[in-house]
Amino acid sequence: MKRLVFPFILILISTMPLTAESITVLSEERETELDLNYTHVMKVRAAENAGLWRFDVTLRHGDEGWDHYANLWVVVDVETGEEYGRRVLAHPHVNEQPFTRSQSGIRIPEGVTAVTVKAACNVHGFGGTELAVQIK
Repeated sequence: MKRLVFPFILILISTMPLTAESITVLSEERETELDLNYTHVMKVRAAENAGLWRFDVTLRHGDEGWDHYANLWVVVDVETGEEYGRRVLAHPHVNEQPFTRSQSGIRIPEGVTAVTVKAACNVHGFGGTELAVQIK
């Protein structure tokens, strides 16, 4: 008996946020020039739905295993540094570079027009490429 994959796909599609538009920002850094001891934000896609934001963030880091890997990205106010959301990365991505992870349900206060997305690793912390995103 064959299993149908179609119902599973319908469930995935129905849980995706519906939004009229999204914002995508790409890094201008060349991957060959990056210090991969630090975690670099290479791409951010942000979409708003009913006052909450979803961020899809693509990172590049020289993950070596559990002793040194990209472990976090955050969304902060571009002016004040106040944190609005974060995604903790639970394991290394040694053979998956660059990689993208998402976080939904991020509330950004009314009046904020831009945020910065930055990332860290468990050895060096922050210090790699950050991307500013104009959200309004």
